[in-house]
Amino acid sequence: MQVALHQASGGEADTGLMVRAGLAAVPYLIRQQRPKEAADFLEHAFLLDPSRANAAAILPAIQQLTDHDPAHAGVLGRVLQAIDPAAAETQLRAALDAAASSGDYRGASAIAGRLSNLCRGAGRLGEALEFAERANEYTRQGERQRLTLAVHIERRLFR
Repeated sequence: MQVALHQASGGEADTGLMVRAGLAAVPYLIRQQRPKEAADFLEHAFLLDPSRANAAAILPAIQQLTDHDPAHAGVLGRVLQAIDPAAAETQLRAALDAAASSGDYRGASAIAGRLSNLCRGAGRLGEALEFAERANEYTRQGERQRLTLAVHIERRLFR
C-alpha cells in the first residue's frame, strides 16, 4: 500500500491500487490471526472508494471477520450501508445491543454514533438525537469502566 501512496508523478495516490493492495492483504492477515489489522485494511480500502462495487468486493471478507469477532460490526455496517442501507441499520442495531450488553462501551458508542448519522441522513432527526445521546452515555460508561480498572490495578500494585 505504501507504493500506491507515493507514485513517481507528484506523489499522488492511486486509489484503485490502494484498494487492491488493501484487499490483497486481508487473507494474509487472517492467516496470521491479525483480524483487527485485516478489518482496518478493509475499512481503509472502503473509505478510499466507498462505491457499491467496492463495497460488494469487501463485504464477504468483513462479514467473515465480523462472524468471528463482533467488534468489527461497525465496519460491516459502513460497508453494508453502500449496498443496502436498511440491512445496514438492522445489522448496526443488533451490533449496538451486543456491544452494550457485553460491556464494550467504546464499540457501542461508535456504533450508536454511526446509527445517529444514518438516521439523520434519512431525515429521522428524533431517532438521530436518541442515538447521539446513547453514544454520549456509552462514552461516559466506558470512561467510568476505564477509571474503575485503573483504580483496581493501582490498588493491586501498591498493596
